[in-house]
Amino acid sequence: MYFFRAGLVPGAPRGCTVSVPKGYKRTEVGVVPEEWGVFRLPEVSWLQEGPGVRTHQFRTSGVKLLNGTNISNGRVDLDTTDRFVSNAEAFGPYKHFLVDDGDILLATSGITIERLNEKVAVATKYLLPLCMNTSTVRFKIPGNLIDKGFFYHYLQSDIFKNQIGAMATGSAQLNFGPAHLRMVVLPAPSSNAEQRAIAEALGDVDALLGALDAAIAKQRDLKQATMQQLLTGQTRLPGFAGEWETKQVIDFGRVVTGGTPRTGVASFWGDGYIWITPTDISIDRDLISSERTITDMGLSVIRELPANTVLITCIASIGKNGILRSRGGCNQQINAVIPNSSFCAEFLYYLFEANVDRLKSKAGTTATSMVSKAEFSKIEFCVPLLAEQKAIAAVLSDIDTALSALASRRTKTAALKQAMMQSLLTGRIRLV
Repeated sequence: MYFFRAGLVPGAPRGCTVSVPKGYKRTEVGVVPEEWGVFRLPEVSWLQEGPGVRTHQFRTSGVKLLNGTNISNGRVDLDTTDRFVSNAEAFGPYKHFLVDDGDILLATSGITIERLNEKVAVATKYLLPLCMNTSTVRFKIPGNLIDKGFFYHYLQSDIFKNQIGAMATGSAQLNFGPAHLRMVVLPAPSSNAEQRAIAEALGDVDALLGALDAAIAKQRDLKQATMQQLLTGQTRLPGFAGEWETKQVIDFGRVVTGGTPRTGVASFWGDGYIWITPTDISIDRDLISSERTITDMGLSVIRELPANTVLITCIASIGKNGILRSRGGCNQQINAVIPNSSFCAEFLYYLFEANVDRLKSKAGTTATSMVSKAEFSKIEFCVPLLAEQKAIAAVLSDIDTALSALASRRTKTAALKQAMMQSLLTGRIRLV
C-alpha cells in the first residue's frame, strides 16, 4: 500500500491510500507500468522560446510572426496575422527562430488552464517561412527515445496540463516558459512500437475531430450564405412576394438599455431571475442562464425584460446578441429590443447577427467603442411582413439546430479523447 498526494493518481480522492497493481510502479505523475520510463522534457526533446520581437520591428510584409494566439484547436491559424518581420531580420538575426516543418508548437501565455490542451500544433511546410515570437515554444524530438506523435499527444493531455497548472504563474490566465517546461515529467513506454500504437489510436480520434471541424465550418458557411440571401430579399421563400419595407430599429418594438442593481446590496443578488452581461452571450441564440442572478427586489430596481426580448451588446464587444428566453434583466452594456406584434424575435436575432459590421460602424470614436441607444434605435433595415419573418427564422433555426448537433458531437469526441489519453498515456490500457 502506498500513499499518494492528491492529483498524482488519476481518480484517487484526496488523502486516500492506493495500492499499486502488480506490474506497475509509483511515479511523480501516478502509477505507470514498471517497464515504462519517466523523463523530464529536456531528456527527450529540444525546446526553444520565441525571441520577443519588439513592436517597433513589426512590418506590414515579410515573414509572418507566430504568436500564441495563432495556435488554437490543434492548428496554426495565420489568416488574421498582421505582424511581420522583415526578410533581412528573419533570415539574419532571427534565423535561429525560424520554424521548421514538423516542429511541435505550444502557446505559453494568455491561456486559461481549461484551454491549454488546445494550444498545441504541428508546423507544416505550407506555413513556412514563419518566425517565432513571444508566447510560443517549439519542440524538436531528436533520436528514437520518444515517438514524435506520442510526444505531441502528451502535450494535449491532462497529465501535462495538471503539471503546468501547478507551476505556472497568473490568475485567470497561465504564463509559463522553458523553466517550467524543463521540470515537466513525461512517462513513456520503453517500446517505440507501443508509443506509435498509442499515437495512432489518438490520431484516429484527431481525424474524427478534424472531420467534425470541417463539417461545422461547412454548416457555418451555409448559414452565412443563407442569411445573405434570405435576410436581404435576394432569395424569397416559396409563397412570399411583395415589397419589403424600410424600418428603423425603434419600429421593431420598445428599445431599452439595461442596468445593474447595486452590488453592495445583498438582497438584490441571489436566486430568482437571470441577469445577462456580455460575457453570458456566446454563439448560442437562446439565453437561458447567466453567471449571476438577481432577486425580485434586484429586478425591481432595473428595467425588467419579458421573455423573448432580443439583446444586443452595444459597448466594447459590439454586436453580440441573443434572445432572453425568460423574464429577467441585463446590464447597461446591452441594448434590448422588446418586439411588438409585427416582429418575430428569432428573425430580429438573425437580422442583427447578419449585420454585426453595420452595428460596429455606428460606434463612436471614444476610447471605448459604443453604440448609444439613440443611434442604435435609428439604424434602418429592409424587412418583410411577420409571416415571412417567421418562415425565414424557421429556415435559419434548422441550420442552427444542425450546427448545435455537430458542436455537441465534437465536444463529446474531445472528451472521449481526453479519457483515452488518460488511460493510454499512463498505461492503464495497453495496446501492445
